[in-house]
Amino acid sequence: MSSNEDRAHAAADHTASEGGQDGAVDSGTRDSVMGSQTPRLVVSWLIVGVPLAYGIYQTISKTLPLFGG
Repeated sequence: MSSNEDRAHAAADHTASEGGQDGAVDSGTRDSVMGSQTPRLVVSWLIVGVPLAYGIYQTISKTLPLFGG
């Protein structure tokens, strides 16, 4: 192999070992990170989703009389 091919293989091995495109991530680490972020994600969506749903409900209920509903 040429030195360029050696460098390409070394770069691919390095990327794979760090969880690059091949998805070579330790499942225990991934699960612990996702598990710790789940409550934060749920709370964040509730903070955004509840007022959004209320606003959509209010908009629809106020516009129905305009269209004969």
